[in-house]
Amino acid sequence: MRTTRPRSLLADADIVIKAHEMEIWTDLCANYRIIVPAIAKGEAHLYFRPGHIQGFSTDLSQVNDWEASTEEMKDIYSNFDRAFKGSIHDGEVECLAYLKANPDEDIRLCTADGPAIKALAMLDMAERGISFEGALGLIGHNRTFESKDHHFTEHFFQNQLINGHQKRIRGEGLSL
Repeated sequence: MRTTRPRSLLADADIVIKAHEMEIWTDLCANYRIIVPAIAKGEAHLYFRPGHIQGFSTDLSQVNDWEASTEEMKDIYSNFDRAFKGSIHDGEVECLAYLKANPDEDIRLCTADGPAIKALAMLDMAERGISFEGALGLIGHNRTFESKDHHFTEHFFQNQLINGHQKRIRGEGLSL
């Protein structure tokens, strides 16, 4: 886990949704500059449709939007073979495109999606990611996640990075 807190988090939909469920969204926004790519923001809005979750603020106006161009999305997808492309969602690809377009920004991709974490390592950007548990820990929220939420943990994140590094070394999942 990183020992210094990044200035910004690039959050995908699962992080936005979980932070609302845990009622820590406002605190997360107070401690990080949050960027949510357009696709992930749309996915979160669908999840928060009226009547679906009671009591949650659906106001995502506190976040910074970013939308990848078609070319930026194609550029990320071009790194992967057909099988791996089928495992990664457009929202996570848009996150990876942001990281590639902003290589010097102090930002970490915060996701609980296994293929997205693997892709970070496969694209040699592992240091640009952080687990949700890790991001929370850096702002004083030391949470224990239930087994059903294991994908938000540092342990899961590190295992996915290891798997992604192995794929990179073997050339698995990458286009040739």
